[in-house]
Amino acid sequence: MERNCRRLLKSPVVPPTVPPVLLSSQRVSVVDFDIPFGSVLKIMFKWMAAGFVVVCCFLPVIFVLWLIVAAVFAALFSGVMSSLHHP
Repeated sequence: MERNCRRLLKSPVVPPTVPPVLLSSQRVSVVDFDIPFGSVLKIMFKWMAAGFVVVCCFLPVIFVLWLIVAAVFAALFSGVMSSLHHP
């Protein structure tokens, strides 16, 4: 027992190594991604579903804006067209 305690006390203490400081000029390049095709498909379907929900939410706003623009053009053209048949 005493021998084990001496061995533990004699082992040199090594300080932890400090990680290198990252400079802003260091560049990292990604070489390869190994993603299964099924996972990519699931991600794409999730993004497609999210996009569909967003389009459905904004569709009434786009429709109302389209009606306003159409009404402005109809008012402009009706004034131009009404003056054509008067001599």
